[in-house]
Amino acid sequence: MADIEIALHTRHTYTQSIWVATGATVPTTDMLRRTCADWLERYCEDPLRTSLHTWLEAHPLDIRVNEVGRTPAPALTALRQAGATETEEGRLSRATHEITVSASELHEPRLALWNVLAASRAIALQHAGIVLDRDVPRLVPIRLYTRRIESGVRVADHVTILSIPQREGRAHLVLRGLKKFQLPLIQIDYVAADLQPQTALVLQLLAQVLVHRARRQLAATPLGSSTRLIVPAQTRIDLDHEALRRIAWKIDTQPNAKRAVLAHLSYVPASAAQEATLRLEPPPGFRGDPRNWIAPLLAELLGGQITEITESEAARAAQDPMQAATEKAMAELPELKRRFQKGLPGGHDVYVKRGFPLPDGSKEFMWIHVASWYDDLVRGRLATHPRHRTDLHAGQTLQCAEDDVIDWLLIFPDGREMGGYTDQVPQTRKVPRPIPF
Repeated sequence: MADIEIALHTRHTYTQSIWVATGATVPTTDMLRRTCADWLERYCEDPLRTSLHTWLEAHPLDIRVNEVGRTPAPALTALRQAGATETEEGRLSRATHEITVSASELHEPRLALWNVLAASRAIALQHAGIVLDRDVPRLVPIRLYTRRIESGVRVADHVTILSIPQREGRAHLVLRGLKKFQLPLIQIDYVAADLQPQTALVLQLLAQVLVHRARRQLAATPLGSSTRLIVPAQTRIDLDHEALRRIAWKIDTQPNAKRAVLAHLSYVPASAAQEATLRLEPPPGFRGDPRNWIAPLLAELLGGQITEITESEAARAAQDPMQAATEKAMAELPELKRRFQKGLPGGHDVYVKRGFPLPDGSKEFMWIHVASWYDDLVRGRLATHPRHRTDLHAGQTLQCAEDDVIDWLLIFPDGREMGGYTDQVPQTRKVPRPIPF
């Protein structure tokens, strides 16, 4: 498989637009520049703050103020897909002026980028406006306007991941927002619903590694020159990679995680119909349904027993998500039993959930902290405060048949969890979390 080449240039222009309701007085560019300088004093620390101020003295930001309407905002549908909230949409709809902030980067480090980001956040904060990142496109979350500027690029703050529904409960996942780093979209096709959160994490990890490589490539390139980032068709994603250590990004994994995996990539150049795209593909020689290769990759990288959902399971989950969650838990219960009986290291806590009958024929579901598990009988202490079964109390010793269990939960010494699938079903009343014993 041939390596992928992505064109980079040492000079790149960054632009952000801020939509504000100015009132009777339209701010001048000098006023806006002072706002930016004040923001840096509050939300940036030396030595980066001094470097940014020095850069601004030599390269004033290009700030322009125009009435709304000259450059229309993206459709609200697209902004909502990217996570826009009602509050952010409200600021956009009330805006009377669009303020654009631009700067061109001459080389590393990305002082132009940081100053454009700082300026857009400062203006939005000062005028109760909203930042529009057209590279995604998205409305930048208001909570980021007071996020401190640091020298490391935290890619998750600059991108969004869209889930585009496909057949059989699957979706295309598309990571957008890397254009400011001169990088393409990243896409993976036909991801099952239960694997989408972990797969989205893999896309972010890959993006973080690529941005890091691009920065190092540009730093070694003469000013004013172009270069090419060489991306191996088999790119290693390593949770201990320097790109992740630099921003202190800690990824939770299961004990059996290998923490590194090879991702197989293909490249679709830009065309009139679409942006340039990196695609995660099944590994060469993969046999079977090409949509089912992502589960082993996730299991190797993050650990656990991540399994692909079948088409029949997907259909059943769409009809009864609680039943699907219970069936998934029961399918994995024998492995939990095996590990418990073999002997878990100290600090591990195992819980099972069962339904306790009520007079009206329904059940109150509560957790049991497992103390012993012989044959098909589980013994332990009630780890939930009863709401209806007043004859029971938390801490009470009891037992239940394995056939009565509907879910399980394993809590590691550092607080990480496995299982608890029924508690993850949306729009259902959650059982209170187990009381630790």
